[in-house]
Amino acid sequence: LTLGFGGSAGAEGPIASTGAALASQLGRWVGLPPRLMMIIIGCGAGAGIAGIFKAPIGGMMFTLEVMGMSMTTVSMIALTIACVIGGMTSYGLTGFTLDVPLTHPQYFDPHMSGWIIVLGVLCGVYSIFYYRMAGWTVTLLEKLRSPWVRALVSGGILSVLVFMFPSLYGEGYSTMANLIDGDLHAMTEFSFWHRQGMPTVETVMIVCGAVAAVKGIACAATNSGGGVAGDFAPTLFAGCMAGFFFGGLLNHLFGLQLPLGNCALIAMAGTMAGIIQAPLMSMFIVVEMTGYYGMMFPVVICSVVSYATVWCLSIRNKR
Repeated sequence: LTLGFGGSAGAEGPIASTGAALASQLGRWVGLPPRLMMIIIGCGAGAGIAGIFKAPIGGMMFTLEVMGMSMTTVSMIALTIACVIGGMTSYGLTGFTLDVPLTHPQYFDPHMSGWIIVLGVLCGVYSIFYYRMAGWTVTLLEKLRSPWVRALVSGGILSVLVFMFPSLYGEGYSTMANLIDGDLHAMTEFSFWHRQGMPTVETVMIVCGAVAAVKGIACAATNSGGGVAGDFAPTLFAGCMAGFFFGGLLNHLFGLQLPLGNCALIAMAGTMAGIIQAPLMSMFIVVEMTGYYGMMFPVVICSVVSYATVWCLSIRNKR
């Protein structure tokens, strides 16, 4: 209901909670001891993430990095089985289709490696911006004691943002796929920015930059105003927008020819790694969602650099 009515977030939060709850209930039925109960709850949450993203390895990394499940032999075997079955079941029941299907092949040029490091730093800086904008929105909504007033304010914020930028509606997977494939209409369709003919790259850059700037606000308004949704998919969407904007900006400033589709795809992982602080999960979710395992090398570089950038800036701020 939250996503269907325009919530600008993802489905992974509810499915992870549901998977953990089902696993907990199953553990009670069979009388598992506390140690095994912790393992089966982690397996349920990981299987839910693996199913919603169709990313078995990403689901495993979520349980290990985010939930912090211990890496024992029993837990790893159980987690692997649960995530593979969860991911493949979802993949099969949805017609063996990917969430971000790309029609134009994406190839990485090794000569871009230095600029991918720059992109990773930019993703790290943007991750801090996204986190602070979302935190500011949450703080604002928490000051409203009445849940009805909070719902009206958050709904008003979200309505205005979606009206200005229709790409913010829902999870945004199709928009990400179209943008990476080079379909520039995906960012201007049904909006004030729409004009006859193909929009210019500069126009799409501006729209992507604006969407990236307000995505954290839209996601926080969705979840803190009464909606029930997840925080992972929005970071992928925000990264896609930011990557296209950063790639276009670098091309404009330095006269480069960076492929903007590559920048958008790679920055998805970089931004998720910076915001969620889970680089391994980010790497695998992106390549599994798109099916382009050949992009693993730049995705790894961007994710690690973004994660390190956020960590270094956070340590500096604490000092």
